[in-house]
This record gives sequence, C-alpha cells and structure tokens, in this order.
Amino acid sequence: TPLIFITAINTEPAHVELSLFEHGPHMTTWEFKVAHGDRSIQFDEGGYEYSRESSHEQEGTPTAFRLLDDLTPIVDLLRLDATRLAQPSYSAALVPRIAPDGEGLAAVLADMLITRPDDFGRIERSLRAIVPSVQRIRLERAPVSRPELQQVTVNGQTTTSRIEREYVGHRVIFDMDGAPQLPAHGASEGTLITLGILTAIMSHRGPHLVLLDDLERAIHPRAIADLVTEMRGLLELFPDLQIIATSHSPYLIDQLAPEEVRLMIADERRVMCAG
Repeated sequence: TPLIFITAINTEPAHVELSLFEHGPHMTTWEFKVAHGDRSIQFDEGGYEYSRESSHEQEGTPTAFRLLDDLTPIVDLLRLDATRLAQPSYSAALVPRIAPDGEGLAAVLADMLITRPDDFGRIERSLRAIVPSVQRIRLERAPVSRPELQQVTVNGQTTTSRIEREYVGHRVIFDMDGAPQLPAHGASEGTLITLGILTAIMSHRGPHLVLLDDLERAIHPRAIADLVTEMRGLLELFPDLQIIATSHSPYLIDQLAPEEVRLMIADERRVMCAG
C-alpha cells in the first residue's frame, strides 16, 4: 500500500488530488485532479477532461490548461531512471525541461549553470549534503544523436526516411572523493536519482508542483533523512513549491510529521485515502 507525502499546500484555495494505480510489478498509471471554485480539471494517464458547473460561463473563459496554469503553472510528474539521467542530452528549447524518466538532466543543468548559477550552486551543495563523497558537479560538451524524419522530393515524389542527426550537447561529470572526473554513468543509482530530484525541484521559479513516484527508490536509508532535510529547506526558500511523493519506506515516514502523511489503501477499483 503506497503512502503519499504532502509537504506543502498551494496558497490558492483549491483541491488537488493525485492517485497512482499499480498494474503488476512494472506498470503504474496515474490520475490527477484539480478543483477550484466552479472549475475542475482531470488528467487521466495523459488525457484530460474539463468541466465548468456554473451556468454563467462567459466568453473568454479560461481553458482547462489555463485553469491548471492558474493553480499550478508548472507540474512535473517524475519516475526517474538512472540510465536516462546519466545520458548526455541536448535541448533546442529556450528553457530545457527534465523528462518524467530523467532524460534531459544534463541540458537542464547546463542551462542553469549559465542563467541561474546561484541555483546550480544550491543543487551542488544539497547533493553534497546528501552524498558527502560528491565534491563537485561539472558539465562537459558531448555529442548527442537524435532520430529525426527527413523528407526528400525527387520528380514530384516525396519520400520520408529516418535519420540520425548529431548535435553538440552536454554530459554530467562528478568529482568524487578519490575519483575525479567520474562520468555520470559511473555514479551510483542513488546519486543520480538524488541529483535528478534536486534538479527537478530547482528547475523552475514560481508556483511549481513536483509529483515523485517512489521517492526513496535506490537512496540509502541513511541518506533519506538528509534528503528530507534538504527538501524542507527548499520548501522554506520557495513558498510556491509543493512536493507530493509516494513511498513504501518506513525510514522516510520516520522523518515526517503525522500531518504530512496520507495512508493510501488500494481496493479493487481505485486507491482510497485512509487519513
């Protein structure tokens, strides 16, 4: 039975509900609901439904996505994978984002190092507090291959082919105690996942909701207390930040106040909150 960990409540008068459903050992689906006054929005495994109960709907009423922006402008749902986190990455986006599985970590960190060096330094210090063997995080230029579709027209006939195009991106390098210049794929799974969590939390300013599945996964029990301490510090620093996480770990629960824990009981149809 998973547990849900709520560390902060959005300052807007709204109701937010996250449900996770396990379908066997390798499949988890999710449902996310937001209600605010007479407006509501529901994301169900990637789809969404929007409803407005009021009969006084006016022209220009915000869409479902506008409602979500009003309440939680940035929502990150994460189930991080160490292999994806360790990969070099490239982004053409003005503001790179980390993917739900962790892909794009290096691109986000490289952008942050340039545009928000203070936040990059805060990530580095927090990671060092949780994983003391980490001395420094560095970014190096690295080739990144991406599959793309290419269209070629000859004599009026257009054909589409799949090609690999190479870009110049970045890769993460750790300077560790006794092991300087350690590439990310040589670091432990717990180190990479901790860095991914901290980066996702710090990747946005303003209202930000971070949804973490299996928060304690691959993190040493002794490091869980330090992770919670660092997350509390970030919540105090950024009042618009909200973190909701699931966990099966008694070590994590020991670090939380009773009002921060919601016990979730799975029945045949859905996951119910038992208080």
